[in-house]
Amino acid sequence: MIDRVRQNPDGEAVENYVPPSALLDLAYDAILCWDFHTELITLWNRGAEDLYGYSRDEAIGHPVHDLLQTEFPVPLDHIGHALDTRGHWEGQLVHHTKDGRTIVVSSRWAAQTGDLPPSTVLEINTDVTDRARREEQDARMAAIVQSSNDTIFSKTLDGIITSWNPAAERMYGYTDTEIVGKSVAILVPGDLPDEIPSILARLRRGERIENYETRRVRKDGSELNVSISISPIRDVSGTITGAATIARDITERVRMEEEHRRLLDRERAARSAAEWAQERLSFLAAASAVLGTSLDFEATLTNLAWLAVPRVADFCTVLVMDEEGELRRLVAAHVDSEKIAMAEELERRYPPGKDSGTSRILATGEPDMIAVITDEMLARGARDAEHLRLMRELQIGSYISAPLVARGRVLGVISLVMAESGRHYSKDDLSLVMDLARRAGTAVDNARLYGETQEALQLREEFLSIASHELRTPLTALRLQAQLLRRLVKDDQEPAGDSRRLIDGVERQVKRLSRLTSDLLDVSRISAGRFELDTSRFDLGVLVREVVARFEDELQAAGSSIALDLNGPVLGNWDRHRLDQVIANLLSNALKYGGDAPIHIATRADSEVARLTVSDQGPGIATENLERIFDRFERVETSDRTPGLGLGLFIAREIVEAHGGTIRARSVSGQGSTFTVEIPL
Repeated sequence: MIDRVRQNPDGEAVENYVPPSALLDLAYDAILCWDFHTELITLWNRGAEDLYGYSRDEAIGHPVHDLLQTEFPVPLDHIGHALDTRGHWEGQLVHHTKDGRTIVVSSRWAAQTGDLPPSTVLEINTDVTDRARREEQDARMAAIVQSSNDTIFSKTLDGIITSWNPAAERMYGYTDTEIVGKSVAILVPGDLPDEIPSILARLRRGERIENYETRRVRKDGSELNVSISISPIRDVSGTITGAATIARDITERVRMEEEHRRLLDRERAARSAAEWAQERLSFLAAASAVLGTSLDFEATLTNLAWLAVPRVADFCTVLVMDEEGELRRLVAAHVDSEKIAMAEELERRYPPGKDSGTSRILATGEPDMIAVITDEMLARGARDAEHLRLMRELQIGSYISAPLVARGRVLGVISLVMAESGRHYSKDDLSLVMDLARRAGTAVDNARLYGETQEALQLREEFLSIASHELRTPLTALRLQAQLLRRLVKDDQEPAGDSRRLIDGVERQVKRLSRLTSDLLDVSRISAGRFELDTSRFDLGVLVREVVARFEDELQAAGSSIALDLNGPVLGNWDRHRLDQVIANLLSNALKYGGDAPIHIATRADSEVARLTVSDQGPGIATENLERIFDRFERVETSDRTPGLGLGLFIAREIVEAHGGTIRARSVSGQGSTFTVEIPL
């Protein structure tokens, strides 16, 4: 197709034969001709103009490799040798366009055939830049997949595995030759039959699946926990043709989490049991105080029933024997006041029979307990459908009844019921109720004895009143006589010293008798002390500095520092000792969790409140934990298991609220925490 270029003695091209320009301009590829020796371009079609950006006039007559800044995969001499021996060459070249872009072309060269060395070269170039980049990316991705420690494999939308990297072989035990072409269901446990269809359906909709935790089966049949992420694979048209899966073995992590949960559950159970035990002891102490406050047993037992609800019961009734020996209900207390009427209706319409628990308790003097009351039990005990309906609405789930016994006699029955709370009684609770019933029985007995002794007590009061009056009269006279004797004794008389001593003794005895008389009429009561504040006016900023100074050694040990932002005097009437405790607790907390990062403390005041903020740069607190950290014995678990009992923030809240203020925490996990205290000025 190409004749040799003839040259005149000056080296100028004088004759060329080229294909018709109109025909060449129809081609999409870049077609150009150039002299192999001079590299001067002699032909430049429209495809070349479009690809490189140079017009024919700009290209023809210019050295082709200078114009296009050609980068060869092999030396040009090797290409010339190929043209010389085979008449053609094919390969990829890197060219640069007029606008500075770097492109990759698939280039095909053909030389003039004949017995002379090649001179005119016909070059046809196709832009393969995108394909080359894709191939490079594919090769890079393939290398990453092959060397990755993560399990990576691909599958069709029917779940057929199409690729399998070495990490997948290590994790699952299958080689690529064993598993490619098989369904991914081979990796799924038999108890998860719907998992793969569900995942494939989501992939067909174009969804990505991120960090999905599940179980898989190895070649040897053993199971493992995995976290998988799956992405749809699309072709150039955007059509989803398959999916790529990345999987990680999280078996050890899951095992540790399960172990941690078990330990946490045991810890919570132990703490709950301890708290419930503490609550029982606290209730028993409070009950003893209630039983000892009055000898009006009806009022006392009523207070006792309401003390039990809701601390140790959802429903409490007390029955007592009246003077005629009849059992009557003294009080019924319930967490839901509307259900008291329902309980009364139940008792009125269906009074306890001879075989009831109450009757057995009165006959035997022994307690009765059902730890778990099932619906079947209610159905068996119901006398009719309405009886069953009422019992179900009361939601009785567990109960204890115990006799009120004193001096060998049954004086009544106390019953405690668990309902809405869902709690159930245990043998420890039975011991508690028996102790409570014994004390209540004693209270009833004492109250009745009290009634029997009222007349004697009245007589005693009358006697004391008369005695005090009658004693005061002679004591007053005796005191006056002693004073008179003192005046009659002369200092210069020899026995005066002895007389004064005798008179002193008489006066001392008179005073003693006077105090004893007053004591006979004194009646005092001691009530339980409540949380009280000893307030004074001071500057909150000064107090902050004092507390920080005390923490100097701890700050140095932790390698931390404190930035103070104390905005002017913040004056108020507060309990200095208690607020010192709040600041110290918050600062200690920041040191405990903030490591060696700086701590920021600021004080501000506006027209109504004083504000104190303490900020650290520790691991932060999850949102769901921000409220419970102020409860008793509550702590946020950290990786280093920072020691502590979980009381500091609880104490701080109690102090702040006693001042009429508030304390709150704001935190973002991983970005530290800020505690804000606001108290009225």
